[in-house]
Amino acid sequence: MTTGQGQVLADDMNRIADALERIADSLEALTECIGYLPPQMYQIEGIHFIRIGGSVDTE
Repeated sequence: MTTGQGQVLADDMNRIADALERIADSLEALTECIGYLPPQMYQIEGIHFIRIGGSVDTE
């Protein structure tokens, strides 16, 4: 492998690492929006749900 090829490979690896960090940040923010209700006495499993907040303009 030449020096130029090694630099291209290193640059590609840095871009991939940056993209993975952004994905991890987004995943962390998303997990904060997921809630869980434990099962009631007549249920076998609990319920997972997504909390959504905010408003929507209808103009």
